[in-house]
Amino acid sequence: MQLLRLTALGSWLGGMLAFAFIFAPTAFAHIGPTPAFAATIAATLVTLTRAGFVCAALAIIATLRLYASDRMRRFGVIITGVVVATIAGIFELAIIIPSMRNTPLGTHAYDALHHQSSTVYSVALIAVATAFAVATFSHPRIRY
Repeated sequence: MQLLRLTALGSWLGGMLAFAFIFAPTAFAHIGPTPAFAATIAATLVTLTRAGFVCAALAIIATLRLYASDRMRRFGVIITGVVVATIAGIFELAIIIPSMRNTPLGTHAYDALHHQSSTVYSVALIAVATAFAVATFSHPRIRY
């Protein structure tokens, strides 16, 4: 179960980091602030967030199984990190992305939404990173 949890959290964290530090900057450098860029980023963020929901479910299932078997002490921190990141993802999908799609690029409104999106994404990234770090150090050995 520990291996499943670490794989789920590590995959989620890796995807988020790759999007933030590799994909989005590269896309911006090659496409620029255009409607195609905005649509590509939004579609990628939707896909990444949905994949994150799958990782969240796997991490929660594995954490609950581990908690039931040995009463792991850091259970609450891991679950809280996953739940916070999931709520941030829901907020991003339900509110921010639809608003950005309906707001013209280059406007103050769009810039404000982008800032809000970046803040929510940062909260989710920190929450997943915290859950991953705590899960990594919660057991000295991996349980299969």
